[in-house]
Amino acid sequence: LARANTSLGLVLDFLPPDKATALRKLTESFDVRRGELYLGLPDRDQLLALEQERRAAMAALLTPAELLDYDLRTSTISRTLRDELSAFTPTEAEFRAIYELRAPFSERFSSSTIDSLALPPEARRERDAAQAALTEQIKAMLGEPRGSQYERSIDYTYRRTNQLVARLELPAQTTDQLWAVQKEFEPRARNIYTDAQASGQMGQIEQIRAALYQEALARLTPLLGGARGVEAYREIG
Repeated sequence: LARANTSLGLVLDFLPPDKATALRKLTESFDVRRGELYLGLPDRDQLLALEQERRAAMAALLTPAELLDYDLRTSTISRTLRDELSAFTPTEAEFRAIYELRAPFSERFSSSTIDSLALPPEARRERDAAQAALTEQIKAMLGEPRGSQYERSIDYTYRRTNQLVARLELPAQTTDQLWAVQKEFEPRARNIYTDAQASGQMGQIEQIRAALYQEALARLTPLLGGARGVEAYREIG
C-alpha cells in the first residue's frame, strides 16, 4: 500500500498539494467500495454506476484541464494508446491531441479484440466505420507527412515489424523499407491464382509462386541483415 501511495503521488505531482491529497483520498475510498462490490460478485451495471459516481466526484474536484492531465497519466485508454503509438513516437502535443479525439471512441466501443469479435455484424460494421472516420480525423489533424506516418504506425503488423527492427538493432528506416516491400508483394501474392488463370498459366502456378517468393526473399534479406533476420521476420508473420 505504501508503494501504491508513492506511485500515485508521482502521478499526481502536477496538482497543487491540497488537491493531490484530496484526490488521493477520493481514489482510495472508491477503491475500497469497488473491493466491497467484488465480494458480492457485482454485475456490469453496478460497476458502471460506481465508475460514473467516481468520475462525477473527480470532475467536481478538478478543473477540466486537471482531469484531462490525470486521464493522460492513468487511464486505460492512455495506456492502450501509448502502446498503439509506440512506432509513431508522438510529441506530447500530438499525443494529447490524438487522445482527445480517441477517448470518445474508446468510451463508446470496446477496445478489446475479444469484445470486438463478439459484436453482432451490424454493430461491428458500425464500429469499423467509426474507426475509419476516427483515423481520417486524426490524419487531418496531424497533416502530412505525420498523418500518413500515423496511419502506418497503428497497423499491428507495422508495430511488430518496428519492434523486430529494434530488436535486431537495424537502422530505424528499415521498418518503412520492409513495409514498402510487404505492400508491393501482398497484392501480387494475393492475385497469383487469378492472374495465372487469366494468362493460361495454371499449370505453372507453383513455379510462379516459388519465383515470387524468391524475388521477395532477395529484396528482404539485405534489409534484414541476412538469414537470421529473415527467419525472425518470418516468425512474426
